[in-house]
Amino acid sequence: MNILIENPNFYPLLGGVETYMDNVSQEFMKKGHKVTILCSNPDNKEKKVEYYKKIKIVRYETPVLRKGLVWSWPLAHQKIIGEKLKEMLEKEKYDLVITRSVIFIKPNLKFFDKEKIFYIPPCVMKEFFGKMLKHIPMKIFMKYYLNSKLLSKMEKNGVKKVQYVLPLSKMVKNRIIKRYKVSEKNVKVVNPGIDYKKFKTVDLKNNNVISVGRLSSEKNVISLIEAFKYVKNGNLIIVGGGGDYEKKLRDLTLMYKLENKIKFVGWQKNPEKFLKESSVFVLPSKYESFGHVFLEAMASGIPCVAFKPDGKKIITAADEIIKEGKTGFLVKDEKEMAEKIDLLLGDEELRKKMGKAGRKEVEKYSWEKTAKEILKFAEK
Repeated sequence: MNILIENPNFYPLLGGVETYMDNVSQEFMKKGHKVTILCSNPDNKEKKVEYYKKIKIVRYETPVLRKGLVWSWPLAHQKIIGEKLKEMLEKEKYDLVITRSVIFIKPNLKFFDKEKIFYIPPCVMKEFFGKMLKHIPMKIFMKYYLNSKLLSKMEKNGVKKVQYVLPLSKMVKNRIIKRYKVSEKNVKVVNPGIDYKKFKTVDLKNNNVISVGRLSSEKNVISLIEAFKYVKNGNLIIVGGGGDYEKKLRDLTLMYKLENKIKFVGWQKNPEKFLKESSVFVLPSKYESFGHVFLEAMASGIPCVAFKPDGKKIITAADEIIKEGKTGFLVKDEKEMAEKIDLLLGDEELRKKMGKAGRKEVEKYSWEKTAKEILKFAEK
């Protein structure tokens, strides 16, 4: 098959969605399929057509918007995406279109039959923005508010018009079906994969706790710092960066006099080196559509701790990944989080037992399986 995968961003920016695209593309190509990535041209400085690890990349020009219209970028992108698709289809045809962003759905429907279009949502837009907007400064609130309304409307309209919506977790599946009244037969869970063999089991002999992720309100690292007020013996390594939110976290660390226990190391291209120095992994997110970093920690043989999802304050898929009491713990609040951290740091045998179980659990996730599942729906 000739497969088109779409997202506003790709190489050289390789975040979670982009890494997913890269890994799935590699698996498709191993099976003999041809893959093209359609994405924007950051700063309009990259080549319009190039190759990354044998993946063909076609870029559309990034629209330049006036200051007061920045919120409307999805509409501006849609117009240019439509023009680029028309140009591309004059040269070759595509058998399957996989989009990771709602902004591509409307242009796709103009050029492709519904049966060819799959949407893999990064989140449920309205819920993600609902969490994020509570922490946006007033000076930029309106821009984000209008943008959230636009993207949420695009998702609401789009999910009913594609052949399949393929969320990464049961949590996202259930919430999409409930929120958008989509037929369950068109919404199928396809978990992401991991190359677990590249992760080596760590020795778990130190007192370090690690948290990896973007420093933003929905990641809720503030609760982990609150928990560390009660942790008796342990140090925290925070991997990630995040502007104003990071400053807030640093200020809180100083206020609680925890600067000798908490270390900020910024964004890291290869956080694996910090995983090797840790014995417990914590992801305290309020909203998380999957939580790929859990898989990375488990592949390293590190027990995990997260808040237990309640569908209201905590909307995550942590309970789909962490097996309570076996590969880690799901906790109700900061005090219980501190208790479980202390329990793990104080019991090397328990850490090793949970780490070994986590390593075994993560073997069921692979990029080969992810690609195979997607292709299975394409062949129906």
